[in-house]
Amino acid sequence: MPASEAKKRANWKYTAKNYKRFAADIRIADYELIDNYCKENNISKPKLLVNAFKYCVKNNVNLKSESGE
Repeated sequence: MPASEAKKRANWKYTAKNYKRFAADIRIADYELIDNYCKENNISKPKLLVNAFKYCVKNNVNLKSESGE
């Protein structure tokens, strides 16, 4: 059964209040690496990215490279 208009509005309101959109242009090879990892580990791409970001922040990981990539 499709969601009612009221349910759609409630979902939109909740999402607007509790989430921010994050978009990025990613090289095809990098996307495929991420996509394959997510499929193999049964994790969504947003969950992987959030967990990776949190890990880097918590562990003070410096991802700056000398080559500028």
